[in-house]
Amino acid sequence: QVAIRNLMRAVDMFPAPLAMPGLIGLFATFLGPRRQRIGDMPAATCVRRHLPMVQRRPLLASASPRREELLTALGLPVRVSPQDVDEEMVLEKADVKSPTDTVLVLAQAKARAAAAAVQGNEIVVAADTVVALGEEILHKPKDAAAAVGMLPRLSGRSHKVFTGVAIWDPATGQGLSDYEETEVEFRHLSESEIATYVASGEPMDKAGAYGVQNSSLVRQVRGSFSNVAGLPMEKLQKMLGLLDA
Repeated sequence: QVAIRNLMRAVDMFPAPLAMPGLIGLFATFLGPRRQRIGDMPAATCVRRHLPMVQRRPLLASASPRREELLTALGLPVRVSPQDVDEEMVLEKADVKSPTDTVLVLAQAKARAAAAAVQGNEIVVAADTVVALGEEILHKPKDAAAAVGMLPRLSGRSHKVFTGVAIWDPATGQGLSDYEETEVEFRHLSESEIATYVASGEPMDKAGAYGVQNSSLVRQVRGSFSNVAGLPMEKLQKMLGLLDA
C-alpha cells in the first residue's frame, strides 16, 4: 500500500495528458454545477486566510478508505465524516446527465451535507467518481450480478473515469469545485477471470466495478492515477492553493 501511494503521488507530479482544462466553479453558494473562472468570483471570496493551509485539518466527506489514504499522503491530519446523500434524488433534482456535471453536482452535495459536521478550522473536502463508456455512466454495482454485467463491457476497451472535487472553507465562505478526467484501458478478460474477481468482493464499492490500486484488469492508465483511485491529488492541491490565494 505504501508503494502504491508513493506511485500515485509520483504519477500526479506530472501533467495529465488527457486532463480537461480547469473549470473552477463558484461553490460557496452551492447552486449547482455551474463552473466559473477564479477571476469571475466576487472579490470578497478571494481574501487570503490568516491560517496557513498546512494548519487546516481536512474534513473528508467520504467513507472511502482510498480517499482517506490519498489525502493523508499530503501530511495533513484528516478527519473522516461520511455523508448520507441520496444521489439519485440529487441528480434528479439537478436534472444533469453528463459525467462531468454528475460528479460535480454530487461532490457539491456531499460537501454541503458535511458543513454541519465542521469543527474548529477544518476545511471540507468532498469527491465523487464515476466510470463512463461514452456518455453512459457506470456507478457502483448494486450486487454481484451487476458487477458481472459491467466488467465484460469494459474488457478490451478504453473508458474514462471522472472525479468531481468540492472544497469549502467555512471560515471565509470560500468554495471551489472542479473535476478530473482520466482514460483507462482494460485488457481482454475471460469469463473465469471476471467471476473470480467479482467473487473476491473487490468490485462492490467501486464505480465501474473495479479498483485500480490492486487490479490486474487494467492495461494502461492515461492521465492521473490517483483520479482513478477516487481523488485527483494534483487537482486537489491546485484547488487548495487557489482557495488559499
